Amino acid sequence: MLPAVTYQLDARSLRADIRRLERALDDELEACVVRVTEDVAFSAKVLHGFVNRSGRLEGSISPTRPVGAFTRDTLMATVTASATYAEFVERRADLAFLGPAWAANEARAEQHLEDALERAVKRSGW
Repeated sequence: MLPAVTYQLDARSLRADIRRLERALDDELEACVVRVTEDVAFSAKVLHGFVNRSGRLEGSISPTRPVGAFTRDTLMATVTASATYAEFVERRADLAFLGPAWAANEARAEQHLEDALERAVKRSGW
């Protein structure tokens, strides 16, 4: 008769590894969101189709600080234009600046995301 073979899994180490990965994901993806929103804001300022008479609209374009966390599915940041007439300008297809700025940066944003995920995995030791 063969002896019984048993294996006991200690999940403490696995839980610690998962927590380390979650922290790395939160950090790296927040930094990614900062980079992406900065890129989009910059593009909105330089690629717009409106005539920049006073500088107020262009000067009002800025990224917001990220809030939330990726692991809580709440990570968010935006690019805003706070000039009172910004929404009117954005709605005109020939003058829109935020939508086209995102379109111009979408591929770069995807690359930032891939890079951030790779850094998080490496940082966490996975």
